[in-house]
Amino acid sequence: MEFTVTQSYILASSVVLFYDFILTIPQEVKCIWSRKLKLVDVLVLALRYTAVFGYIPALVMAFAVPFHGSEHEGGYVATVVSKDDLLQVTKFKFILLFNSD
Repeated sequence: MEFTVTQSYILASSVVLFYDFILTIPQEVKCIWSRKLKLVDVLVLALRYTAVFGYIPALVMAFAVPFHGSEHEGGYVATVVSKDDLLQVTKFKFILLFNSD
């Protein structure tokens, strides 16, 4: 299987996302889970876990096994997320990262 630039981008960005997620778990426990949850805490957790679990389908689609016997030769199981969509999401995450206190 050939490793494309798009796959490299998706893999690199997902590694950074999961690495950051794991590094910030102690802060999450200390700042959010150790007190009574407020609406803003729920929103932060929703954004945090949606981003992490939302990357799983992107990884599956990027590294999907080619299927055989279809009318589209060389097609893949799923190709829904475009490179531009992933770039926009990553830019948005970096804006949030660098604008946080």
